[in-house]
Amino acid sequence: MLTFMAGVEVQADQVCAVYDEKTGRIHHVHRVITLKGGSHPSRKEIESRAIEHAKREGKTSSNLKTVHLSPDQLHPGATHKINPKTGLLVSKPIKRKK
Repeated sequence: MLTFMAGVEVQADQVCAVYDEKTGRIHHVHRVITLKGGSHPSRKEIESRAIEHAKREGKTSSNLKTVHLSPDQLHPGATHKINPKTGLLVSKPIKRKK
């Protein structure tokens, strides 16, 4: 089990990405952290909330889909998208100029 902020235990840590099923472009990343003793939403509830937030941000395409990811999969210093054929995350390091 993970610990979070001064010894508070994390019961669950989930990420749901909202992406365009045709291009794989990720439009919204929704992270849900449930602390020990808290009520954890179902996968369907997390997906609905993620879509709701994406729509509030102006993403109204009918091509929106969701995929659940591990928080460890989203690396800083990389670009991310979803492979539309496989539904898997594709990450590429950002090339830094010297």
